Amino acid sequence: MPKKINKLFKTVVKSCQAIKAENIAALDLDAIESYADYIIIVSGNSDRQLSAIADRVVEDAYKKCKQHPLGVEGVGNSAWVLIDFGDVVCHVFLNEVRQHYRLEDMWPQVRPMGEQDLEKLFARKVLPAVVPEKKILRKGRVPKKSGLKVL
Repeated sequence: MPKKINKLFKTVVKSCQAIKAENIAALDLDAIESYADYIIIVSGNSDRQLSAIADRVVEDAYKKCKQHPLGVEGVGNSAWVLIDFGDVVCHVFLNEVRQHYRLEDMWPQVRPMGEQDLEKLFARKVLPAVVPEKKILRKGRVPKKSGLKVL
């Protein structure tokens, strides 16, 4: 996983925490989906809070990562705001709408990371990364620490 994606992921999560988004959860979809590496799902109590969360995420992503979203949908009088950065997607829901759609359950093979899991992950100096395929093919083996197997 490129450092740029990891930095954006961490920035989005930290932005949500800083503006008091509730029930922050993240899904690492890198191994199972092609359209995004991370999905972040958060809740708010009002349309106004949803807009504030979305604004903060977009602002911090640009300030810290020089990344503009590919699109933002649902800002205004909406119960669901989607912020799409490509590799990182953030869903901001009103509590009752989040419970209705239950996005966390769309990928049963992936356990959502809650705030404590995310804090442990961010406490590491480097987020887990996939060993580049070229390195595996060139050497004919995988470094022992990677946990990957050559087929």
